[in-house]
Amino acid sequence: MADKTFEEQLQDNQYYVLARKTGLIDDKHPTTQLELNQAIHTAWECVKKTALSDEQLEKLTFEEQDFYTAHYHPDEFKTQAIGSPTKIKVDAMSDATTVESLDDKPTPSTPTVVNDNQWMEQKRAFWMAYAEKIGHKLTEPDAKEPNTFAGELLKDGQSKGTFKYTAPDKVQVSSKADLVIYQGIVADAVAGHSPLVLGKTLNDQQRLMLYAAALLSGKDGHPINVINPPVLTPDMEKSAMFKALPENVRNILIENKHPINRDEILDKSKKREKSGDKQKDMAIIGQFGVGFYASFMVADKVSVRTHKAGEEAGWLWE
Repeated sequence: MADKTFEEQLQDNQYYVLARKTGLIDDKHPTTQLELNQAIHTAWECVKKTALSDEQLEKLTFEEQDFYTAHYHPDEFKTQAIGSPTKIKVDAMSDATTVESLDDKPTPSTPTVVNDNQWMEQKRAFWMAYAEKIGHKLTEPDAKEPNTFAGELLKDGQSKGTFKYTAPDKVQVSSKADLVIYQGIVADAVAGHSPLVLGKTLNDQQRLMLYAAALLSGKDGHPINVINPPVLTPDMEKSAMFKALPENVRNILIENKHPINRDEILDKSKKREKSGDKQKDMAIIGQFGVGFYASFMVADKVSVRTHKAGEEAGWLWE
């Protein structure tokens, strides 16, 4: 393989041969590794999502027709799942990208059955293009593990973290990874129209970083579902771990934190009771207390809806 030109390597790729013979893509003449990977990725996507006509199928050999039948999966590219939580089934884990920690070894499980290693070429093409787009360099380990794709992003010679795919829908990330690594994982999942599952081996910092990357992606117009997002509690928000996160990560998490207003309300209520500032309390009661108390005299049931200023989510008190 090392002695072959980029164009010869492309001609050996089954996805490219099939896509070219059926007219799904134009003839490619790559002169760099990046162009080769991008051509393979384009062919891979076309074969996966395109329903071939009888006329196109007749152009293929029986072996190529069998290859197409085995790899044609248009359901992987359904766009209605993106940004629509009501259409995502939590038990449909086979269609989701699961992210685990690279430092804490995940509990061994039944590996995903993959009939070929074309997915690794697709991952390599994506990450090379992503690294080039953000001005980073992608490096791969010298000793490569079978059936995996691992990489490291560098910026001015400094490592921004490592990641490793053990299957098309399973990726591990190092605990010290920079935000750009998480954003790359999210971007790859968005490209595959796949929701994210935060694995059990991720620590709190990794979970928040990944969730922030997903929120930032949505803010840029590329929303993605996070099936089990982390909850930013008041204690976590005050922790040294949270304060050590990049400022843009902290800001996006605070802007989109889950409704925990009930605890905040009770906490403030207890503090007010301990303060002994009865004059202030009486002033507050005087603003709406009479009407509120009067409601109990004429109603069988009283419901109060509260929400924090600036937020739409709130709590129903009955």
